[in-house]
Amino acid sequence: MARRTLMCLLVLVACGSAFSAWAACVYQGRSYPTGTRIGPLTCQADGSWR
Repeated sequence: MARRTLMCLLVLVACGSAFSAWAACVYQGRSYPTGTRIGPLTCQADGSWR
């Protein structure tokens, strides 16, 4: 039972990390993942464009 609980916890942490890597950079009403380049702009991890 403890092993199953630990495995579930690890899966949740891994999924949470994956979702946090998906920054919602919004450009003209659409969301883009971190690293997306549109012209001279690049989606940053904090959700901004630079």
